[in-house]
Amino acid sequence: KRNRSGDFQQISNEINSVTRGWINYFGVGFIKKFIRRTEQWLNRRIRQLILKRWKRTRTKINRLIKLGLDKDSAKRIGFSRKKYWRLSKTPEVHRALTTKRLHQWGLTPLSHLVESAYLRY
Repeated sequence: KRNRSGDFQQISNEINSVTRGWINYFGVGFIKKFIRRTEQWLNRRIRQLILKRWKRTRTKINRLIKLGLDKDSAKRIGFSRKKYWRLSKTPEVHRALTTKRLHQWGLTPLSHLVESAYLRY
C-alpha cells in the first residue's frame, strides 16, 4: 500500500520475503520476460513510495540533490504538479533512484531469485 508505515529497510524485507516465497513456489513455470516486467513495475512502485514519503517540495529537492541530481532537475521534480506514479517514470527520478541504488538499500532483484530457482530444479 502507498500509505503504509515503516522505514524502507522494513518494507524491502517484507517485499523480499514475499517475492522469494512467490518465486520459490511458482518459479519453474515463469517466463523470464514476465519476471523482468514484474521487476520493472516493482521498482517503479518503490520509487513512487519513496517520492510519496517526501511530502514537501523542499524535502524532495534536498533529497534528490543528495542522491546526485543537479539543482535544476531536482527543482523540476519538486515543483512538478504530476502525481507520484507519473513522477516515478521520469528520467530524473531514475537517475537519482537507480535500480542499483534500490538493490544496495536491501531490495533483492527478482532476476537473481528466478535464476537460483531454475538452478535448483
